[in-house]
Amino acid sequence: MALAACPACAEDDKAPPLNLNAACESDVVRAVTVQGAAALVEAEHGSVAMVMFYGPGCSLSQAFFPTFLELSADFGAQGVKVFAFSTDECEKDVEDFLAPYETTFEPIELIPWKSGDLTAAFAGIGIVFQSPWTRPLFAVVGKDGVAAMQWEAAGEYDVPLIESVIQAELAM
Repeated sequence: MALAACPACAEDDKAPPLNLNAACESDVVRAVTVQGAAALVEAEHGSVAMVMFYGPGCSLSQAFFPTFLELSADFGAQGVKVFAFSTDECEKDVEDFLAPYETTFEPIELIPWKSGDLTAAFAGIGIVFQSPWTRPLFAVVGKDGVAAMQWEAAGEYDVPLIESVIQAELAM
């Protein structure tokens, strides 16, 4: 199914404004830098990983999230590591977005970054952020620590293809 782009889903690898509002803090959501997020993925070298960058307020992220949850439950049980990084600046929004879902992964929000940080931090993993890029961005990282394939919301999410890429990476 092709999804139409929405303005709330477009990102240009520029930092969101630093939100110092205490109402945005959360005890449930961990905030990490983009470099810290990349290090989390890199630490799983030798394992297959699913990595998603999403925005709780993005309609395309909202539409894909149930599919992501199914994939994470199915493949997480097979040892695939699951990472979901919110690119929104408010931890509480992430917590509220995830509340109705049963997740099998740690909720993580990216601390505001400066322009180019996403591209630089994830270059070694092979996750490419075009300018602009569209949320959600979803990637399968192979056991070799490099993205085997990635998708953006502007394109089609072919679930059987995603599953076959993950299965092929698990078989390696």
